[in-house]
Amino acid sequence: MSHFGVLKVGVEQQHAPKCLHGHLYSTSKLKHSMKKYLILLERTRQGYLAFSPDLEGCTATGSTPEEAKQNIEQAIKAHLYWLAKDGLPIPPPRYRSSYIKVNA
Repeated sequence: MSHFGVLKVGVEQQHAPKCLHGHLYSTSKLKHSMKKYLILLERTRQGYLAFSPDLEGCTATGSTPEEAKQNIEQAIKAHLYWLAKDGLPIPPPRYRSSYIKVNA
C-alpha cells in the first residue's frame, strides 16, 4: 500500500537540521528558498519507506507513516544542503500526484 503527500522543505531552517548520521550542520550561508517536493510512502514488512522521486537516492524509513515522513524531511534537508554546499544545482520539483478510479 502506498501513500503520498507533499512536503515543503526550506533550505534555510530556524533550527540547524541534522544529517543522516546525526551531525548538525548550518544552512546560514545558503540561499533562502522554499521548495515543495512530492514524497511517497510505501508500506514494507518492517514499517514504511519514504522517498521523493525528484531527489534520486534520498530515502528514509520509519515504523509509522508519520515517523517516515519526519525522517524523509530531515533526509531531504541534508540532501539539499550537501548539493548546495558542493555547488551542485538543487533539482526543481517536477512530480505531481493524482488518483484515478478503475474497476478491478
